[in-house]
Amino acid sequence: MKCIIVDERASDQTKHKLSEYGNVIEFPMHSHVYSPISAHPDIFMCLIDNQLIVSPSVNPSFIKQLKHNNINFIFGNKSIGSNHPDTVGYNVVITKDYIIHNPKYTDRKIFEATEARKTIAVKQFYTRCSLICIENNKFLTSDEGIFKTLEAEGLSVLKVSTNNITLKGLTYGLFGGCCGISENILFINGSISKLDDSLEIIDFIKSEKTKIIELQDDFLEDIGGIFFVKNIIL
Repeated sequence: MKCIIVDERASDQTKHKLSEYGNVIEFPMHSHVYSPISAHPDIFMCLIDNQLIVSPSVNPSFIKQLKHNNINFIFGNKSIGSNHPDTVGYNVVITKDYIIHNPKYTDRKIFEATEARKTIAVKQFYTRCSLICIENNKFLTSDEGIFKTLEAEGLSVLKVSTNNITLKGLTYGLFGGCCGISENILFINGSISKLDDSLEIIDFIKSEKTKIIELQDDFLEDIGGIFFVKNIIL
């Protein structure tokens, strides 16, 4: 069975739509992190293949949920602090070939689990917030620095505007934080038609035969990513 981890503050519409694709697990707020990102899964965990690396500072009730659903996870080393840079250790993008992050801040357990993959170092601390990988190492990012770095690596990458991406409590959100990917389906928390470059994004995604599922009818909202994890068979 597939489990879907999402900010507990995501809209009812978003959670209802996701429930059609798996068991929704609501990620609880962390009282020591500033409110806009305090329940963002991409701040507290990283997904490598089908294993989560989870900060030891997550709410124990969430760990009980992982165990109850037979989700494969290990604890990382870094606890999440109240402010940057103590909020970025797990905000990493992992593909079958690459680990993409600012390596000065990456939790060591993530490096240990990705030894065979090439590290692409970027300056952006909030990499997972800013970047999503669809199939075959094709990327969409709302960060100019990440865009230039991946382009220099010879990778296929599209720069996405942050216009009309919301994040409650902050001026704007980031594209990766609106998204999750599962089996050639890109789930987007909002209507892609609200973005200035929507037609270009749709062409880019569909050229890789990736389907788009919109979870809301309104502007995109950054909810700290959407994590799809298959539970293990015991």
